[in-house]
Amino acid sequence: AIFTTHGLVNGTAICVDAFTQPGDGVLLMTPVYHAFARVIRGAGRDVVECPLDVTDGRYTFDTADWQERITPKTRMMILCSPHNPGGRVWSQAELRAVADFCVKNDLILVSDEIHHDLVFPGQKHIPMPLAAPDIQDRLVVMTATTKTFNIAGAHSGNVIIPDPKLRERFAARMNALGISANSFGLFMATAAYSPEGAAWV
Repeated sequence: AIFTTHGLVNGTAICVDAFTQPGDGVLLMTPVYHAFARVIRGAGRDVVECPLDVTDGRYTFDTADWQERITPKTRMMILCSPHNPGGRVWSQAELRAVADFCVKNDLILVSDEIHHDLVFPGQKHIPMPLAAPDIQDRLVVMTATTKTFNIAGAHSGNVIIPDPKLRERFAARMNALGISANSFGLFMATAAYSPEGAAWV
């Protein structure tokens, strides 16, 4: 199912609210988009910061280092793919390593793929559901038209949840918080996803 949220910061906040409890930890590969830490801390959860390495001028990560940093209360990882602000388009092997780490440590994986259209020639973004099709029971994927079409003010995002149990929990929190889609943003997203929008990109 695809939920339409009031942008993906809102989508992230609902994921934190629906799938973790106060005092739980949420893993972030830093540096990363600042709003993630803001909503995590605002919800009374702990940011588990896992700094990225710089190898030959590129950001890389080390899951063994992550293992040292997480605690038994770490419940979720938010992946930025492609990475903001690092610009990395993660490889199949790197995405598989993220998936395996989340399975090993029983973490919900929220994969923010809002920049998926914005890659240089010769690079290919791999959606997490294709990189690790076996982790659908713990996966949330977030996409939007807003970065590609420069319409972030439309506040419209897609939260894609394959697993029925996770969908139910997410839907319950959306309903309880009275959140509905921005109708203006829906019209803009519809135009963006049209053949004319594809030609423009």
